Amino acid sequence: MGIKFSEVKYSYTYSKKKKDNCYNLEDASLQIDNNDEFICVVGHTGSGKSTLIQHLNLLLKPTFGSIEIKDDDFEYRINGKGKKNNTTLMLKGKKQKLPILKPLRSKIGLVFQFPEYQLFEETVLKDIMFGPKNFSSQKKKEKREEEAKEKAINIANKMQIKDLLDLSPFELSGGQMRRVAIAGILASNPDVLVLDEPTVGLDPIGKKELLNFLKDLNEKDHKTIILVTHDMDVVAEYAKRVIVLNKGKITYDGSKDELFKNNDLLLNNNLDYPSIVLLLKKLKEKLNIKELDEYQYNIDDAFNEIKRWSK
Repeated sequence: MGIKFSEVKYSYTYSKKKKDNCYNLEDASLQIDNNDEFICVVGHTGSGKSTLIQHLNLLLKPTFGSIEIKDDDFEYRINGKGKKNNTTLMLKGKKQKLPILKPLRSKIGLVFQFPEYQLFEETVLKDIMFGPKNFSSQKKKEKREEEAKEKAINIANKMQIKDLLDLSPFELSGGQMRRVAIAGILASNPDVLVLDEPTVGLDPIGKKELLNFLKDLNEKDHKTIILVTHDMDVVAEYAKRVIVLNKGKITYDGSKDELFKNNDLLLNNNLDYPSIVLLLKKLKEKLNIKELDEYQYNIDDAFNEIKRWSK
C-alpha cells in the first residue's frame, strides 16, 4: 500500500468568488509506503489532523493538489480543481469509467473519534458483519452472510468482546463502543487502520489494553497504524513516526526522538514533553546529573536509566 499527498489543500467553504479562501489543510505533502508504520498525528485543536486523515480513504477529496493511493490491485489518482475533483481508478490494470471507493475502503479503515457515529445495526454481531458483508466478493447472499459472520466472530474473539455480540450497540459503554467500532473495521482485514483520538474517555487500564492491541496489530500482523492523538505519552511509547500539524500545515514529519529533542519545535507547535521525559529533565536539573539521558519513553526504560546512573 502506497499513499502520496502532493501539495494538498482543502477548504470546507471554498468558493471561486472569494479572494481569500480559508484552508483547513494547506500544501500538505507526505508519503506512506511501509507496511509496518505506526504513525502518530499530533497538533493542537483546529490544526487539521482530522481533515488530513479523512483524505486517506477519500471521505474528503482535495480542493487543490493531488493524492495517489496504490495497492497490488488498484491505483487511485485524485486531482483537486476547486470544487471539482478529477478522480481516476485503475482496478487490476483496467481503468474504471466511474471510480468506486469500495476497494480503497476495504484496505484503509477509519475509526472516528466518536464511535457511536459508526454503529447503527440491531446487534453488535450485525454491526461487525456489515463491513465484510459489504466488501465480500461472494455473489450469493447466504455465502456473504456466512463469511461475514465467521469473520465477525473471529475478530470479536481476538478483541475479547464475544460476550457483547448479542447486545444492542447502544447498550454499551463508550469504551465498549470503541472496541466494537474498531472490530467492525478490522473484520474487513484492512492494511491500514486510521484512528481519531481512540483513547479519549478511556480509563488507564482500557487505554493501555487498546494501545497494546494496536501495537500487536502493527508488529505481529504488519498493519500500518495511523493514530490521531493529543497525548504525548502515547506518542512517546508507541509512535515510530510523528506528523505534526499547525494551522493546517505539516510542520514536522520524522522520528519522535528528533521531535522531543528539539525544544523550539515543540514550543512553536504548542506541544508538551511526554510526562516521563519531563520528570527526568527535572530530576537531571535538580540533582545536576549531566550523565542522565532524559529521553526515555516508558517507565521501565526510565527506571533502568536511573538505576544505571545511580551505579
